[in-house]
Amino acid sequence: MLSSHEFKAGLRDGGDEACAKQETIGINSGHDAPFWRGLAWFTGLFSRRRFSPQSGVIYSSPFLSSLISTKENKIRENQAFDRRTNIMNCKIIAALLLLASDSHLRAQILDIYHFKGTVYIQTSPSPAVTPRYPDVYYFANLLDADPAKALEYSPFMVFTPSTSPTNGEFVMTETSTYSFSFNSPYYACKTNFDADYPNGLYNYVTTYSDPNNNNPKSDNVLVQTPANDLYSTNLPAFSPDCWTAMQNVDPAADFNLSWNNYTQMTGSDYAYTFVSAYDSQTVEFKFNFNGPSDVTSTTIPAGSLDYGRTYIVELFFSNRVTPDTTNEDGSFVSVTVGFDDITDATLVTIPPPLQISQAGGCVTLTWPSMATNYMLQTIHQLGGSDYWHDVTNSPTVVGSVNSLNLPAKHTQAFFRLTPL
Repeated sequence: MLSSHEFKAGLRDGGDEACAKQETIGINSGHDAPFWRGLAWFTGLFSRRRFSPQSGVIYSSPFLSSLISTKENKIRENQAFDRRTNIMNCKIIAALLLLASDSHLRAQILDIYHFKGTVYIQTSPSPAVTPRYPDVYYFANLLDADPAKALEYSPFMVFTPSTSPTNGEFVMTETSTYSFSFNSPYYACKTNFDADYPNGLYNYVTTYSDPNNNNPKSDNVLVQTPANDLYSTNLPAFSPDCWTAMQNVDPAADFNLSWNNYTQMTGSDYAYTFVSAYDSQTVEFKFNFNGPSDVTSTTIPAGSLDYGRTYIVELFFSNRVTPDTTNEDGSFVSVTVGFDDITDATLVTIPPPLQISQAGGCVTLTWPSMATNYMLQTIHQLGGSDYWHDVTNSPTVVGSVNSLNLPAKHTQAFFRLTPL
């Protein structure tokens, strides 16, 4: 029996034929595009078929749920979803609004977020930004399902335009309870990207057990995306003074970010600006901001960042449409389709300052108390056989400063703060 994560079948002509073509989606590079595989099933509106690699044919499978269990078909790979943190904030708000309505309880799919993105990089004070080759274009989406209805298997997305040879179904991964996502690999070529993820009609499908009688039911939500891209005509860029200041930031002080403005694109329903900052090594997000398109500055509060770290700051210009969409039973589905321009820039924080003073037979050392990722060390002679030792004495915290008094027992001593 096939592994449920091993194959996927293509879709042609709205579900009448299948393209017997094995296809695997992988990582283009070391950036945060996760690895995904499709499943070996083909779907019409209410029927299911499986692809047999041995015979090369597609055959009916009326008991798909017995072949692919709920646990088996949920892809459990970890993913860095850093770029969608701001979208997740909007998703939570939308979900809370939906809870106020009784109509959403009738169907399986509650809300969908459907995004195409282009990534740029800014490496100098000049506002000119360039595509972040080879990882430039990507597609991502999010879907929330109703936890009151038991899923037969994970939701999947079908490209319905029959002219594209890449039509097929792509299984979404459960990232949290009844929340699902799909991330494409990055693309260097827009032509190839648009061929694989065209604008047009998309069908989001779930199959679940009817809570009244446990019979299987399908929920199909058709999402019509704009015929043309709605990327901003102004590329996001940090102002020259801001970019320069980002290379030497004191995390103990507020830091002001500033950037160019842009105008909402014709054809979009609204536009948003997002800013996020994450650690380049740990991928831990430290700061997030969102606001309307005419906002051109924000402040990273003191204490948000750590000393001696390198961060990636992302600036999003996002044009969005909210098509009127319903489930098969006519109940409302909250849908957002977005076109994101994202510029990455580097922000570097200074190492923590260490101050030393001596009075009589005592040495006093002070350094910022927020430098919790650093250890105080000492050595008596530089360049010799001696080596640095951790200072295990606990400092006294006075306001935002660590203060440590040590006896001056040696003719000389050197101190440093070293990263943990």
